[in-house]
Amino acid sequence: MEITGKIIAVLPVRSGISQRTGNSWQMQEYVIEAQGEYPKRCVFTVFGEELINRLSITEGGIYTVTIEINAREYNGKYYNDIRAIDAVELL
Repeated sequence: MEITGKIIAVLPVRSGISQRTGNSWQMQEYVIEAQGEYPKRCVFTVFGEELINRLSITEGGIYTVTIEINAREYNGKYYNDIRAIDAVELL
């Protein structure tokens, strides 16, 4: 699935150590606003230091972001997980 819009917020990188594997991880969240009569906003996550650096998404840029949507369960509640797998800046 793809969404095109302006990046209106770049949130701080979060990192930690996986309790399950012991490996370190990094993730960063972004807010994109799709244009239209009623603009819509979406928060998406880029997971992994390599992907964060490769995509190098910047605030104010116009991007087409390829996302994967999945829901996960935690303590009987479900949460949406929207992850970017690619992003292309438009000129």
